[in-house]
Amino acid sequence: MKKRLFGLVVLMIMMILFLSACGEKTDEDSGKLKVAVTIEVQKGLVEAVAGDLAEVTTLVPKGGSPETFEASPQEIEKFRNADIFFAMDLPVENSKNLPSDGEFRTVNLGEAVREVYEDLNFDKDERDHHTWLSPKRVMVMVEKIAEVLIAEDPDNEEVYLTNKTDYLMKLDELDKEISAMLEGKAQRTFLIFHPALGYFADDYDLEMLALEEEGKEADPKRIGELVDFAKSKGIKAVLTTEEISSKQVKAFAEEIDGKVIVVKVLGIDYIGSIKNVAREIAGIL
Repeated sequence: MKKRLFGLVVLMIMMILFLSACGEKTDEDSGKLKVAVTIEVQKGLVEAVAGDLAEVTTLVPKGGSPETFEASPQEIEKFRNADIFFAMDLPVENSKNLPSDGEFRTVNLGEAVREVYEDLNFDKDERDHHTWLSPKRVMVMVEKIAEVLIAEDPDNEEVYLTNKTDYLMKLDELDKEISAMLEGKAQRTFLIFHPALGYFADDYDLEMLALEEEGKEADPKRIGELVDFAKSKGIKAVLTTEEISSKQVKAFAEEIDGKVIVVKVLGIDYIGSIKNVAREIAGIL
């Protein structure tokens, strides 16, 4: 009786191990590249180039902010099996949020952009890391994404090249459309709470003034200066991004007898998001 029971237990263990191994093999043999990215914007860019040839995992979830996000152990685990990690030079990409033993290839899209365009800085030489908000810089990112995907999966080179070309054409059309929206605007300065649109301003010869300084709300002196400036220029609106909530921006809008405009800068639909940002800015200049 004991021998029979022992035999059944061994048989069950072997079946569990076999089924588990089959499950792992199925996942490994899916034929898709496993790509990890930091923010939703990158996911949209990778999917534009890869189509259905890649499974994309995002570190900062939809609705989260890369300024404040902290990954849970479960979220870190999702990155462990990635083939490629496309980084963005964001502070959130640190040892607390990424697996220490991951075997993925890391490709820094921020570095790829720096090979073509100079970085912008906030006050006191603090680097502006919002590079994805420049359509011109995103074109560089798309080129790099395609190059890396082809290197990892050369059998599908034609697909990646075709998708890359199609998406670059859309980005070029976006760039021209935004330029046309802003052409001839006498007022070239806009106000925003968090200084996220410096690279966008750089692309289209605009000036961004931010209420926030060094990650903190502006002091009364700074607010007074910006209120006086806005009134002197007839500026009646201040922008803010949807993942940031601040009472100061609402109070500032009241001071200038204006309104708060919320824009989306982290969405997976990059072209739609940036086009909306451009429309909002064009509407208040």
